[in-house]
Amino acid sequence: MNNDENNPEKQSPAETEIEARIVAWVSGEASAFEAAELERLVREKPELAIFKRRIEAVRGLVADAVCPEKEPLRISPERRAKLL
Repeated sequence: MNNDENNPEKQSPAETEIEARIVAWVSGEASAFEAAELERLVREKPELAIFKRRIEAVRGLVADAVCPEKEPLRISPERRAKLL
């Protein structure tokens, strides 16, 4: 939600608190009451919805980095032989 990414001091403490609450919510650390309140806030403020989607995307990327696929993607032996 930080509108001026080059100057984070312009962000109000209330905005920082809401962002922290959203991160906790996306991480599954929010109570049902807190989640309902944040859902309401996200519906009312599009910039919060964008922030939530970005945090969800980052969590997905981190999850992939921490626990990558067991087998790496590889080309078939036939295609490898053809390339070599």
